[in-house]
Amino acid sequence: MANPSKDKGTRFETEVVKYLWAHGQPDARRAALAGSRDQGDLHGIVGNLPAKWPGIVECKAYKEWPTARAVMSAFQAQTFAERANAGAVFALLVVKRPQHAVGESEVFVTLHDLAAMRGKRQLAEEQDDVWVRVSLEEACQLMGWSE
Repeated sequence: MANPSKDKGTRFETEVVKYLWAHGQPDARRAALAGSRDQGDLHGIVGNLPAKWPGIVECKAYKEWPTARAVMSAFQAQTFAERANAGAVFALLVVKRPQHAVGESEVFVTLHDLAAMRGKRQLAEEQDDVWVRVSLEEACQLMGWSE
């Protein structure tokens, strides 16, 4: 029997991959499941030139927008753990906005990771707890992945 929640997540991950392909990330791909050492949902994401450091994407798709701070904190903690498991330099948390196009999904990224994506790795570690929220479309533009 199919799992509707898993199917919804898989569809959203695929939509995000296709969006990233169209916006300057041709190597983006869904990652294989890794059990308790999960390494994020999407791999093949690279920072802006000249660094091209590797990153991961964690995708979340729910019927309703997660309003509880505890839920978002859990998503962020999971994203940190998966970044470490993958040995990635940066991570994006992409949360689907119900009834919106994939480009309007919300992207959460720390200032530290945002700097790493732009090729600046010198940002202090304390910036790893300051989260920025933009749309997926804006994130791609900000990273210079799309014109």
